Amino acid sequence: MRRLTLNILLILVLILLAAAGVYAITYINTTPSVQTDNYLLTISEISGRQELSAPEEGGADSVMLYELPVGSTISLTTKSDGISHEIACYNVRNRKQESFAMSSDGYGKGDTKDLDAESTVSYVVTYKDIDYAYMSIEITEEGETTSFFFRVVKASESETADEPQVQLIVTAVPTSSQVLVNVEVQGFLAYYINGYNYFKLRDIAAVLNGTEKQFEVGWDAEANSISLRTGKPYEVQSGDLATDSASESMTGLATQSKIFLDGEEVAFVAYNIGGNNYFKLRDLGEALDFNVDWDPDAKNVLIDSSQGYTE
Repeated sequence: MRRLTLNILLILVLILLAAAGVYAITYINTTPSVQTDNYLLTISEISGRQELSAPEEGGADSVMLYELPVGSTISLTTKSDGISHEIACYNVRNRKQESFAMSSDGYGKGDTKDLDAESTVSYVVTYKDIDYAYMSIEITEEGETTSFFFRVVKASESETADEPQVQLIVTAVPTSSQVLVNVEVQGFLAYYINGYNYFKLRDIAAVLNGTEKQFEVGWDAEANSISLRTGKPYEVQSGDLATDSASESMTGLATQSKIFLDGEEVAFVAYNIGGNNYFKLRDLGEALDFNVDWDPDAKNVLIDSSQGYTE
């Protein structure tokens, strides 16, 4: 599940949310535009920026989140075919609330996210957009997606406002708890993030394979989407269930891929860590209906595929 970076000058922020967890940030303060061989992105006004850092002094690089005042216009002009785009809206838990295409007149939602050559679409940010923790402009060409992050503020707000609680970047600490799957000890390379255990999606698919809770994992690089199919066997891959007892804390970047469960788009709290997508274990348990529990005495994480999920 890999995405490559475009080495270009950005006015907002160029973040590579690649499977390898590599990203780059460049910005210009004077010219509100980003130009590549295939498209031109312009922003009419930027009022400030917020620098988001990983908590707990994790040593991770910062991420720039730019502030756009209400009424600022985002415009995208394509120079060739094969460009698709969307604006995605997120809450403070990185859950995607909605996504839409820009339109030819800048107001409302467009008819399609796929654009022909020499097309121009735009979007004027509104007061409604203030309700979102942050938004992103996502431009895809040849399977590579570049995400530009921003939040919308009132004209009176300045860049000295309190930092929003947007967890775009986190410190992931290796989980010290022992994990039992159907009463058997199972090794995992899992992480503890903001009070919750996160597991590699394919590792969970591997340990549940052959049980009544098994599920298939698919990846569509062109659409930048992950698909889960319940009841389908999982094809185990090299590297599944690999563990590293000497692993150190890692940087996690919020997963921007769309996620579909049995054909329906769903929202998960997920992070890309070291090239793999890690999901909150309880979210997976609830969505896939397997039981997740905690033994406080033994400090064990318990996964049981014979029972359904309970709070």
